[in-house]
Amino acid sequence: MTNEWENPELTGYGLEEPRCATIPRLDPATGEWHYPERCIMLSGQWKFNWAANPAERPTRFFRADYDVSGWPEIAVPGNWQFQGYDIPIYTDVTYPFENTPPAIQAHFNPVGSYRRDFELPDDWAGRPIVLHFAGVNSAFYVWVNGSKVGFNQGTHMPAEFEISALTHPGKNTVAVEVYRWCAGSYLEDQDMWRLAGVFRDVFVYSPPPVHIRDFSVGCGLSADYTDAVMRAWAEVRNLSQRASGPLSMTVSLIDPFEGRCCGAWSAPVETISQFGSSCVEISAEVVNPRKWTAETPELYTALLELADESGACIHSARCSFGFRVIEVRGEQLLVNGAAVKLKGVNRHEFHPDLGQAVPVEAMLEDARLMKQHNINAVRTAHYPNDTRWLDICDLYGFYVIDEADIESHGVPCTPGVTLAGRPEWRAAHLDRTKRMVIRDRNHPSVIIWSLGNEACDGPNFQAAADWIHAADPSRPVHYEPAWNEPYTDVESRMYKDIAFLRDYARREPTKPLVLCEYAHAMGNSVGNLQDYWDVIDAHPCLAGAFIWEWADHGIRRAAPDGQEYWAYGGDFGDVPSDGNFCCDGLVLPDRIAHPAMAEVHKVYQHILIEPVDLPAGRVRVRNKYSFVSLGFLTPTWRLSCNGQTVQQGELPPLSLGPGESIELAIPLDPALAPAEAEYHLTVGFALREATRWAEAGHIVAWEQFPVDTGAPAPKEALALPSMQELDLAETGEAVICRGASEAGRFEIAIGRQSGAIESLTVDGVQLIASALAPNYWRAPIDNDMGNKMPARCGVWRRAGSDRRLLHLAMERFGPSTVVIYTDGLLPAGDSRYSIIYSVFGTGDVVITHSLIPAGRLPEIPRIGMQMEIPSTFCTTTWYGRGPHENYWDRKTGARFGVYSMPTADLVHPYCRPQETGNRCDTRWVVFAEPDGTGLLAAGMPTIEFSAWPCTMDDLESAKHVHEVPRRERFTVNLDYRQMGVGGDNSWGAKPHPEYTLYPMPYTYSFRIRPYTPKMGDPSAIAALRLPWAGS
Repeated sequence: MTNEWENPELTGYGLEEPRCATIPRLDPATGEWHYPERCIMLSGQWKFNWAANPAERPTRFFRADYDVSGWPEIAVPGNWQFQGYDIPIYTDVTYPFENTPPAIQAHFNPVGSYRRDFELPDDWAGRPIVLHFAGVNSAFYVWVNGSKVGFNQGTHMPAEFEISALTHPGKNTVAVEVYRWCAGSYLEDQDMWRLAGVFRDVFVYSPPPVHIRDFSVGCGLSADYTDAVMRAWAEVRNLSQRASGPLSMTVSLIDPFEGRCCGAWSAPVETISQFGSSCVEISAEVVNPRKWTAETPELYTALLELADESGACIHSARCSFGFRVIEVRGEQLLVNGAAVKLKGVNRHEFHPDLGQAVPVEAMLEDARLMKQHNINAVRTAHYPNDTRWLDICDLYGFYVIDEADIESHGVPCTPGVTLAGRPEWRAAHLDRTKRMVIRDRNHPSVIIWSLGNEACDGPNFQAAADWIHAADPSRPVHYEPAWNEPYTDVESRMYKDIAFLRDYARREPTKPLVLCEYAHAMGNSVGNLQDYWDVIDAHPCLAGAFIWEWADHGIRRAAPDGQEYWAYGGDFGDVPSDGNFCCDGLVLPDRIAHPAMAEVHKVYQHILIEPVDLPAGRVRVRNKYSFVSLGFLTPTWRLSCNGQTVQQGELPPLSLGPGESIELAIPLDPALAPAEAEYHLTVGFALREATRWAEAGHIVAWEQFPVDTGAPAPKEALALPSMQELDLAETGEAVICRGASEAGRFEIAIGRQSGAIESLTVDGVQLIASALAPNYWRAPIDNDMGNKMPARCGVWRRAGSDRRLLHLAMERFGPSTVVIYTDGLLPAGDSRYSIIYSVFGTGDVVITHSLIPAGRLPEIPRIGMQMEIPSTFCTTTWYGRGPHENYWDRKTGARFGVYSMPTADLVHPYCRPQETGNRCDTRWVVFAEPDGTGLLAAGMPTIEFSAWPCTMDDLESAKHVHEVPRRERFTVNLDYRQMGVGGDNSWGAKPHPEYTLYPMPYTYSFRIRPYTPKMGDPSAIAALRLPWAGS
């Protein structure tokens, strides 16, 4: 006999029919959560027993005479794996159990037995009582006072049971038996931690005997999208002991912010027999209501009141409501008649300390961070989220793709095998779809229904789409595996490259395209995002894209020494496991933003700022918002000279409507522009007033331009004859140059065996802690691991450290200049390298590094030079892009400026250590002691640099942040460039060709010199040109 939890056709029994979510309700005016008067929360401590499999579970624990007093307690909501039982398992596609649908392995399928008492008030007697489970993972049975109530499978949707016949005033007992896996688990293969337990709220509530069981509220808009028709539907149920008398239903439209009623409309409800129900519909015209969009999340309250024949209200229900319509018109996705671009992310529900039991405070933090970074859309990957998240999306303004709790990724798409085509799985597909739509249909933020994710295509999805189109024709249907099938309204793809997008636009499509997943944000990633959006913005048929994903799913753990780290797949002995593939978000598990978030903020911004005549201060501004003018923002501007602000100001607010453009005149003062300097004009737009999601002054959009002031070329620092004399000494080990500089007496030693600068001292103090040597490698990022870069490009890993010096020669150019030439072979094909050191009496060393690859070679991860410096160089100041790390293909969101921070903070703590901390387009960088003395490196004209409190080998060998030692030295990289980080996906895609270092000759130069603050502005020092040594 088949176990019920292994029957795919049995989605549950004893259940109430699905209804719209109303508990709790978010008051948009106050931000407070409201529960009905007769509602008792059962969240808290429950008695709990864990068994490894069904055969070992306590089969009679629900009986009143079963003693559970000795059982430990567990928190509800919560996952038992976060409370000392069982282990979390992370897999992407592979099922964490034997893959034989619909059967579940008998030897290990843990069962959690929950029990608790609760008190019912006397005045609940004779009333309906409903027991509500907002989310249980995965299948569960329920007993009340020893009697079986029902069964449910379907993790992320509510299950309700009417229990009035089994309860009484005073103490009652509820028992719940939860199975970690069931047949439904085959539909929940959703690239996440596989957890179990009662992870959302549990409560009982008591409506009156005759009550509003379910309702929906929607609208249509006039042809000009001005006026509206509000439509309400309600089901009234009679659970009293007799037929109802005459009833009426009133629907009121309330402005919650002004506390006024905007209109009320009534209709009679026919007499309802005992245990029967009746439906009522009300339509009403509303003149020019405020419209809901993600930019203008204008909410009303829809209040439904059921009255008896005397006119007394016997029950009411309410929800937030927004006037908006969604249309697919030809190739475009429209909201209220205007085309929109979905600038989205995918969001799993996960908390680093609580698992799936995400507190509402964490949801609010997510919403605020998303809004601050110009994200306007969220896909609930890959299941319906907690209803409170949708309330927050309604209030804060997000477009939501609401996704059904369906993914059978681990089942092949073979006909006859895929669950998408098997008739015995149709009921489960339809049940999960219906529950989602009915629960969430009143949320204005939900603009697209998704049938699920990566579960193949087949007739079960056709049936689900048909049901949605009949039940809710107001929203389009999306399903990525269906591509362009007729039953979907938008074409959905994932991880398609830019060439595919261009080709789609050329094909004259009949549907808008949405990339439901792209820009896989695993570790150091999200390269070439601007390139994607240059194409998406250019074509109306490209409706937007959703970054995978919002947050890393690391679990907070502490090492034996107390250091915290983020655990990922395999860290709990979980087998199978997909390792750190769960750490693929824009923010760390504790919501500290990854550097890539700055790129998202910039690329997703809704204002385009273009140059017109920059020396004259003229720029063009275009409003890319679909619905709001720019009057809520303050335009700001700043002119910097060598990274330092020399002029700044604000402009009057712009009443610039959606899609409109205007030229701005910025009042630059040319008299303040000194010669021989580099200028940047930064134009920004900041919030004039605080909002729910950011303080006043928060920058929502900006652009930065280099400004040509017509300044003359930099002058030479010194003529050779005017420099201090340079002493040259030779030993068997090194060539040594000594002299006097502004910083003090210096000595530079270049090793005869290494051909590298092995020592650089000033007044006897060592400025470097290891030789400055060529380096062609980077600690692989997650995208490198996915595309097999370490194996493919491994020839470059030790190419620098294992180089063989062939020649070292020197030449003196007068008393103040020595040039030392080195060249040699690299163990990478027949490649050669050369390094030329031009040493001047000023203490400057100009280093010219050339790489000449030869032979059949792969791309080069990095071209640069690496050394160590003392840990006392604890502050780093630079002029270049920042302040956060940036890379060749991820620097759009990094402004030019002068930045300073502790050297140890230049790195970013990715869940799995990897390449980090790079800064592009650097003009100069100073590594300094607390008193400001140190080492200056200046690009000629630019370099990339990074500094780590560890070695590159440390980064490459560590699996977690706490395994990276803090060394007594900093590793410094002074690079020509390293290849881009990529991010089209993390399992094979390489950086784009334009961000790849192919094997060809490269040469770059930079200079280093001792530095003290008395020498003045490093920009002035970097700008001075040294004489050509050969002149």
